[in-house]
Amino acid sequence: MLIAENNDQVREHIKAFQRYYQTPDIALDDTAKKFFPLRKIKHDPLFEEKRPTSILQLADFWTYIIKRISMNQEHPLYRPIYDEMSGQIWEIFHHPEQFL
Repeated sequence: MLIAENNDQVREHIKAFQRYYQTPDIALDDTAKKFFPLRKIKHDPLFEEKRPTSILQLADFWTYIIKRISMNQEHPLYRPIYDEMSGQIWEIFHHPEQFL
């Protein structure tokens, strides 16, 4: 399930993404061919307003930490958070079938 911020720009990008990756003749490497083209979308995206308790706040926080580390603008607290979560994120990215 995809949870996205509820705004016009996000909705437009998701629709364009879905249309593009449903095209049968897109160029894909062997890894991507396991997942694309999209043949079935199990759930429509859930569009949610940002609230203090929203999962979108966690996504924004994680993105902020990755951005700062990639720009070499680290704070001493960023690296431990990144190290703790990155292993889990990369595991999901490299072996998504285990989490589906």
